Amino acid sequence: MSEFQLLRPWWLLGLLPLALLAWTWLRQRSASGGWHQLLPAHLQPVLLPKAAAQRQVWPLYCALLALLCINLALAGPTWQRLPQPVYQLNAGSVVVVDMSLSMYSTDLPPNRLTQLRFKVTDLVRERLDGEVGLVAYAGDAFTISPLTNDGANLVNLIRALSPDIMPELGSNPLAGLRQADELLRAAGYPQGDIYWVTDGIQTADQQDIYNFISSSGHRVSILAVATATGAPIQLPSGQLYRDSSGSVVVPTVQFSRLESLAKRAGGRFSIIRSDQQDLDYLGSQPPLSRDGELTEGQAGDQWQEAGPWLLVVAALLLLPLARAGALTQVLQALPGKNLSSSWLALVSQTLMLAGSLVLLSGLTSSPALAQTPSGQNSSNQSSSNQSSSNQNSATPAASTQQWLQQWQQLWQTPYQQADQALQQQDYEQAAATATDPWQRGTANYRAGNYDQALVDFSQVDSADGFYNQGNSLMQLGRYQEAANSYAAALTRRPDWPEAQENQALAEALQQQQEQQQDNQSSDNNTGQQQQKDGEGSSSDTDAEGQQAEQNDSTDAEDQAPADADEQAQEEDAATPEQTEPQAEQQGEEQSQALSAAEQQQNVSDEQRQQMEQWLNRIEDDPAVLLRNKMLREAQQRRGNRKPKGVQQEW
Repeated sequence: MSEFQLLRPWWLLGLLPLALLAWTWLRQRSASGGWHQLLPAHLQPVLLPKAAAQRQVWPLYCALLALLCINLALAGPTWQRLPQPVYQLNAGSVVVVDMSLSMYSTDLPPNRLTQLRFKVTDLVRERLDGEVGLVAYAGDAFTISPLTNDGANLVNLIRALSPDIMPELGSNPLAGLRQADELLRAAGYPQGDIYWVTDGIQTADQQDIYNFISSSGHRVSILAVATATGAPIQLPSGQLYRDSSGSVVVPTVQFSRLESLAKRAGGRFSIIRSDQQDLDYLGSQPPLSRDGELTEGQAGDQWQEAGPWLLVVAALLLLPLARAGALTQVLQALPGKNLSSSWLALVSQTLMLAGSLVLLSGLTSSPALAQTPSGQNSSNQSSSNQSSSNQNSATPAASTQQWLQQWQQLWQTPYQQADQALQQQDYEQAAATATDPWQRGTANYRAGNYDQALVDFSQVDSADGFYNQGNSLMQLGRYQEAANSYAAALTRRPDWPEAQENQALAEALQQQQEQQQDNQSSDNNTGQQQQKDGEGSSSDTDAEGQQAEQNDSTDAEDQAPADADEQAQEEDAATPEQTEPQAEQQGEEQSQALSAAEQQQNVSDEQRQQMEQWLNRIEDDPAVLLRNKMLREAQQRRGNRKPKGVQQEW
């Protein structure tokens, strides 16, 4: 019972008309009961014809209890989870996204790229079954992720995509479709689904795409991320993109071309919408294959409702109403002379009250941190939320801003709110709003909260999760644990050069740290030994000098560097300066020891700075990793002929 909850708590609003009905009936019954005290008993059957019916009130009690049980059953009480096996559909899908410069057009606020990220994220998370791959194209096409069941990894890669990281400018959709075909066939899917998210094609590419669709055998569905009017391309620097003649480029799209391509490929076409109807339409297609299997080691939880048992109780309570005259007694006990008008007024008042409660609860159900403006990014933001909320409510302008912000958040999921905060570099707000461990870990990492980022990334069971655990541990100076995390990432993704480089760097830093500790301990032992040697007499020094000369003549090849240093000190001691007081000699030796310690301290500072520089070299941005990966692939392809469709740079 510790996990007791209601699956549909809004049905509890039905208790309001039920309570109003019971209160009205009790009030009427108490008012009519006063006549029984005034009239004689032998006149009550004649003057009060309803007295006999009112004495039998148990049918109404049964009806009220039955309605109460039905209402509670509709609310969905539950407190127990039932494990359900997960059925994995054997289906392959590839999402092909357009990353040309036209995605920076501002006809869809803030731009097409942002809306594309939201739509593709929702498509991968909620609409696609089976294995899903990801391909991005501009002047050339690149595999961002092979077919995988790891949706969290795909979402992270989608957030990192932008035209800036593409090695070649242009728009070559045919290369993207061919890359998707290669992924599907390599994964064993001769027939698969290709979800193509684009903002238009050129006339020269249409026939080539027709030929590909006719020969591939895949089903291609298209989502157009654009408007018919178009808008200028606003680059991240704020400048408008211009062509070679200096004119501002305004990309437009012909939806009829894309729709004809989708119909020819047996798929569906939709224009982007602010709601989810476009994704519902694309994702509701029947699967190409019904084959599937139960996945081992995976199970889903389903709440077991106790509502049906309450319906059994309600049915038992309603059985007495089947008795002759019982239902009539219940109807006679209802308030009002006109039964239909009374019920109509009661239902209308209840609906108005329920609508008001729904609207009020919706306006006040935003997160607590939403009361703070998103632009605020101070270090003490989390500790001053309540005070800033009180100050804002004191002024009408600030209060209006809060209501507008809460109203805007009603139309955004927590993931979208956190992603918007990340784009605005408000990392504390993003960490407080995010419900996805990966998104929350990214916000904490960029905010410098490496301990909390480590906790968040540990909840992501994927190669990227272990990789970013290693990055967090490197920032915390825990190099051995970081190397282990990189090794775990490499077990999930063996051919990952960035993880291999970071693992080697972590192991090198760990060895350097251990060597530095050994050097410090040996320096301490050397200083103590020099202090003991300085306390000896000059006769001992002469004896050591003679012994050193004998060792030089007999075993010069085995002499250590430390013996040579002692011999040099003994030759200096044989000079006339040997006649100085012993205190002066001890002072010189102590000064030499201090200078050696200072030199060691300087070396330690230099090593520490070098370690910090190495740490700064660690790439923690997925966009940088993707850019480097695609750049290497583009360099390998330069020897081949450039594919068709790259003449236009946007």
